[in-house]
Amino acid sequence: MNVGTKVPQVQLISHIVSDEQTELQKSNAGMNISESDLINLTLELEAQLSEVKSQNEELMQALENREAANKKYTSLFEKNPCGLFILSENGVIVELNAAGAAIFNKKKSMLINRNFISFISDASKAEFNNCFKTLFETHCSSKLNVKLRKLDGSTVFVHIDAEINEVKLTCFLSISIIAEQKLADGSFQIAENKYRRLHESLMDGFAHVNMSGKIIECNEIFCTWLGYTVEEIKNLGYTDITPEYWHKQEEKILVEQVMKCGFSEVYEKEYRRKDGTVFPIELRTILMSDDDGEKIGMWAIVRDISQRKQVENKLRLNEEKYRTLIEFAPDAFFQGDAVGNLIVVNNKAIELTGFSKAELLSMNLSELIPESIIKNNPLRYDLLKHGSVIKTERAILRKSGELVNIEMNSKGMPDGTYQCFARDITGRKRAEEVLRESEERYRELADSITDDFFSLDKDLKFTYCNKSFEKNSGFKITDIIGKFIGDVYPDIKDSVRKKLYLDVLKTQQPGSCVDEFHVKGEKKYFEIKAYPSEKGLVIFIYDIHNRIQTEKELTLFKSIIEASDAAVAVTDPDGKLIYVNPAHEKLFGQSFEEAMLINFRCYHTEESLKILDDEMMPALQQGKSWEGELFACNKDGLLIPLWVHAGSIQDADGQNVVLFTILDDISGQKKAETDKLHLELIKGEEAERLRIAHDLHNHIGHIIVAIKIHIERAIASSADEKHIAQLENILDKVIFAIKEVRLVSSKLAERFSAPWRLRQQISTFLTDLEITSGIQIVQKIDPLPDEISDLLMRNVVGILEEALSNVMKHSDAKSVYIHIFIKKNRFFLNIRDNGKGMDNSQPHEGSGLDFLKQEAEQIDGEISIKSVPGKFCMLKFNAPVYTAV
Repeated sequence: MNVGTKVPQVQLISHIVSDEQTELQKSNAGMNISESDLINLTLELEAQLSEVKSQNEELMQALENREAANKKYTSLFEKNPCGLFILSENGVIVELNAAGAAIFNKKKSMLINRNFISFISDASKAEFNNCFKTLFETHCSSKLNVKLRKLDGSTVFVHIDAEINEVKLTCFLSISIIAEQKLADGSFQIAENKYRRLHESLMDGFAHVNMSGKIIECNEIFCTWLGYTVEEIKNLGYTDITPEYWHKQEEKILVEQVMKCGFSEVYEKEYRRKDGTVFPIELRTILMSDDDGEKIGMWAIVRDISQRKQVENKLRLNEEKYRTLIEFAPDAFFQGDAVGNLIVVNNKAIELTGFSKAELLSMNLSELIPESIIKNNPLRYDLLKHGSVIKTERAILRKSGELVNIEMNSKGMPDGTYQCFARDITGRKRAEEVLRESEERYRELADSITDDFFSLDKDLKFTYCNKSFEKNSGFKITDIIGKFIGDVYPDIKDSVRKKLYLDVLKTQQPGSCVDEFHVKGEKKYFEIKAYPSEKGLVIFIYDIHNRIQTEKELTLFKSIIEASDAAVAVTDPDGKLIYVNPAHEKLFGQSFEEAMLINFRCYHTEESLKILDDEMMPALQQGKSWEGELFACNKDGLLIPLWVHAGSIQDADGQNVVLFTILDDISGQKKAETDKLHLELIKGEEAERLRIAHDLHNHIGHIIVAIKIHIERAIASSADEKHIAQLENILDKVIFAIKEVRLVSSKLAERFSAPWRLRQQISTFLTDLEITSGIQIVQKIDPLPDEISDLLMRNVVGILEEALSNVMKHSDAKSVYIHIFIKKNRFFLNIRDNGKGMDNSQPHEGSGLDFLKQEAEQIDGEISIKSVPGKFCMLKFNAPVYTAV
């Protein structure tokens, strides 16, 4: 900024003019110029000289103005109360004013050429560097607040306005000191806002406690984890949310780490939620102090590691499983590097080779295989590198020098290693030989199987059949091998079993079907099961003809139930209705669908419900049957007296599967019982006569019947023919006595009501017989007509006595069910026992059957017997109802 530069500029202009004149004179010396031209040229030069002088004067004025402006700028620069700095592109201080030097309390000379960035505090350095870089890239002015560090180590807060000189590529900084507290407040507010945003956006929990351990502050996710509200959690301490078994360990961490170092290492523990459940977390605790160094609290960043723990546990378990599988694998395991050096072996490898683990880990796999074998069957590491799985058989050399045949399965791993499972196949080799030798024994075993089976190839041609098939089908293996199945079974065309064979061949999945076809000229039902095999099919055939017949009988039995006059209901073990027959729908006036919507308890009176709960249901739960009288309401609310027989069907574990009840409307019988009150008007003579008849028939008659039973048993067990003849003679006399007792008792009671007499006689007889025989007797006697002929009554009692005598002697039954009823003016008596039954294919002779037929014929009656061996025997008697004369 030196004003003296104007003199050299004027001299320069004069010098230029002189030079032009000199050049002109030199030029004139070399050419002929006219005087007029010379005058014109001189005038022109004078004009140019005059213009140059004028320009020189303007330049001098401009230089003076510039010098004045420079002095003014220098004065403003130096006297500006703000610190002014000019920095180079590298941040070096090029110029500064006195106020700038005063900020650092140093002379300007000590600050020139120093890097301004070195005066920025560490906390502000990143922000300043970013601003400085952006300034030169964008050429836009910027502002920022930073903290400067003086040469004596003290700091000052300043505000910086920065601009760029695009011509000189320098940076101009205007720096003013700002009130420290104001800056601190502003910075604190900014920091506070940043802290709050960070505090609430953290995916981890944050908690601040005082030195007493009470929670002062926490973020929302921390509260969510523990199940507390912010207000609730501020009333707790960290020990309240930490299970007691962590307190001692955490106290040790606080003493040894937090209090000594100001922070802890990251450690794990557990928190307890509000509901008492615990979950794992990890945290780091940091000690907080005030400006005076006093400890004022602690804060921690907490992370829920439940999911990580689950993953870690799963990985650990997988690792343990992997290690366990490898270690206890039935095959030897080798893992080697890319060139075959062994790095992992298991116990089976040690056992297989005879080397110790340390010895194996110092060896190469090739050292275990003889050179001659490797030469013929080399180790193909090149194929393993391309991901191939190599399976081959080799022999390895044990430490003892013994060669062992092995099967090797090798695979390359992503980390460049390989893994190999080696199986000792010495036994397998021997087994293959044994297998070949035992093939014949296998055929013998197949022939010993009692089920019928044969095999077919994929063209459905016979390849084998066992002896059982030969026996049951009538075909010889030599006759059917190689034959198409249609040639052996012509009726197989379009049959379900042929479709089954084709489906199993196609899907390679087992299947089964039921088909009916001729075997040995007899048409039967068979169950066929087909299994795919490597060469075709294996077929098993089971004779289920009897089962199908049984199912048909069950279907018939269902139709009988459907047609029965007795109401039948079936429920599940919980009492839910699953079936009723038409008689049930008629009795209650409700369809099955309507009945399902009503709980069965709604049908019964309170007294009936008590009987159900106290008697019937406990009996059914024990697998017993129950029989008794209940009252129920029909759809119209009419109360109906019912005789109920209930039972259950149980599974193999003794659990009820279904419950069933058979319901008979006994309204008529109840009416008859009501009419019984009229009998009290009978004269004493008739009552006495009845008592005598009753005693004679029931007591004496039953004693004689018991004697008859014992005599028959003695005859059956005796081997002495003479003794048998004597007993048979006595038996004839006993039978005669029974008939006479019946006749006398009948005459004595002939004026009394026959139905009542018959019911009483039968009930008394059955009660005595049940006590004598130990057989459970269940009786059901429907309402009977007002009068029944004495002849019919005597014959019914005789038939009943004789039939029950046969049951006790021959059936081995546990219980007997007796049903007496009138239908279409005929008297019916049904007796069914659960004994061993009789063979229906044989004529029924003896066992008192001739006596029964004679008794029936006397009154134009009919007797039939149906029996299933091992299950039951049923006697059915019916005769016309005669009216007493």
